[in-house]
Amino acid sequence: MSVEEPKKSLIKVSELGHSYDGREVLSITEWHLIRGKHQLLLGPSGSGKTTFLSILTGLLRPTSGLVSFHINSALDISIDTISRHIASVFGIVFQDHHLVTSLTLEENIRLAQQLSNRGLDSGWGDHLLEKMGLYARRKDKPNMLSRGEIQRAAIARAASTRPPILIADEPTSALDDKNSDQVMALLQTLSEEFDATLLVASHDKRIMSYFDERLELKSPEAAAA
Repeated sequence: MSVEEPKKSLIKVSELGHSYDGREVLSITEWHLIRGKHQLLLGPSGSGKTTFLSILTGLLRPTSGLVSFHINSALDISIDTISRHIASVFGIVFQDHHLVTSLTLEENIRLAQQLSNRGLDSGWGDHLLEKMGLYARRKDKPNMLSRGEIQRAAIARAASTRPPILIADEPTSALDDKNSDQVMALLQTLSEEFDATLLVASHDKRIMSYFDERLELKSPEAAAA
């Protein structure tokens, strides 16, 4: 890593560790998410990927270590306060999508925008649904969609607030090669369209070519071997 790169870091991690019931599940000495450098967190189940994402997004307090966020001059924040800014910093594509099943696709997008501090933008929401091939389904609820359509709807919702960091947790899980490529191409294209930095956690080595950088996490058993 060059001397200049840390100055462009959106997130900086130092001596980060997390344990459950005394068992260490995550240990990262140093890590940076560099603005504009799409990064892959690669590792098998149990390697700490979801734990790491939960810490970064303020959903989990680490056992030890420091995490700082340098989003812009108005958002220079710490792990202690990130949960208050999560909606304006991150757009998250959850592994289990977490779409509100009682709402239509356009209502899901509108809700995400309302929860952020960026305000409603129906034009951008319509653009995203059209880009995802879902504009004709905008009045439909999630239970009316296929698995692939639900995944694309979740991506549209995550991008609806134009977040500086777009996160996806196992976005290609259970997808065939064609749909995996489609999802990754959409994530990459969208992040570039509104100048977001893409961070993906996955065990899927098929998607490695889409990323500038990667952090490989190992299961505690493999790391001790």
